[in-house]
Amino acid sequence: VHGELDSTLEVLSRTSLMDAPRLDALPYIDDEYNAPGMRELVAQMIREEAARGQAPKRQPFPTANPFDAAKSPAMHAEFVRMGQGRPLAPLDDARYSVPVPEPTAHEDAWHAAAENAAAQLGQQRVRLANLELLKQFGQQKWRLSCAQLEELRDKIKRELERVAEETTSVNRERKLAQEAVRMTLARLDAEWQQLVIANTHLERVCADLEARAAEN
Repeated sequence: VHGELDSTLEVLSRTSLMDAPRLDALPYIDDEYNAPGMRELVAQMIREEAARGQAPKRQPFPTANPFDAAKSPAMHAEFVRMGQGRPLAPLDDARYSVPVPEPTAHEDAWHAAAENAAAQLGQQRVRLANLELLKQFGQQKWRLSCAQLEELRDKIKRELERVAEETTSVNRERKLAQEAVRMTLARLDAEWQQLVIANTHLERVCADLEARAAEN
């Protein structure tokens, strides 16, 4: 964290941002924020500061490739069907059927039917092999997948707990540090107010003396 802070300050030192006053929040000892109207004042100051600042330059999102549905025959036909209110065509399962040619059909038809039947039989054999593999190794694979997901869940949970502990530790350190300087800040604030009052009194005295000198 300290390394990142040092690098950030080094970058800021090369810019004009270092010329601006550095502000810090004291949420644990600053009671003025809860005063009536203070929240609105702070929000207005933030809006004014944001309006004076420059937004960081971000890489624009890549533009999507232009797509004209009218140039796609399939999309055009689908839009026409939807516009006419016609139902969607049912799935064509002809490729999964095994038609038997007529007895008087040509020899080529019987060869095509035999090749189709062989292809269907091969596909069924592949399905049976997949089912056998699933039956033999499916449970183990499912348990392994569940174990991996549980391990990932536990890892994320531990990381979340670690970040939460670090956040609590940082907040605790900030609170202790701010509580340690509460009296010092209160004393300095009182001294500052007294100096402001004294300066105001001196300004009035000087103004009276200038007025008297001008009369004489």
